[in-house]
Amino acid sequence: MLRVHLHTGDLDGRNTANQLAVIDIAYAKKEALADYLVGMTLRGQGEVEPDTVLRYPRWSASLWDLVARALTRLLYRANQAPASERPDKRCAYATRLCAVIERSTLDGAGVELGTARIFQKEGQRGHYTAVFNEDINGQHVGHFTYGSKRLEPLPVVWRTRLLP
Repeated sequence: MLRVHLHTGDLDGRNTANQLAVIDIAYAKKEALADYLVGMTLRGQGEVEPDTVLRYPRWSASLWDLVARALTRLLYRANQAPASERPDKRCAYATRLCAVIERSTLDGAGVELGTARIFQKEGQRGHYTAVFNEDINGQHVGHFTYGSKRLEPLPVVWRTRLLP
């Protein structure tokens, strides 16, 4: 099983007080085209209704792509998310977010498989840089814009995986 922790702030400052969400991804059917059961717990809201990612090619993409697909199912109950609107100057924003992917083991200790740092470009509300690290695929850096009237950090995380 994979567990993804989303926090405000930097990777070195993450703790339970700044944790925004936990996403769990587990095999429902372990084959070349696997099915995954996905669930999420949000701070202040509790558990979200679980969903599934169906027929996902197990070794075809990065773990972060799987996380983005899981979030799309959990947030939109669809296989594709709606298009992003251009942020306006009144948008809510975060200056820094981070996420960690862990693999659960039999003894319960998490083995870190990937990290993500997402931070706002200096003085540019709604403009972000994302730095993803993954044990197998290395580092990926991208830039994107996002903004809505209400801060929604989970769409910020999955939209970064739409980067080329």
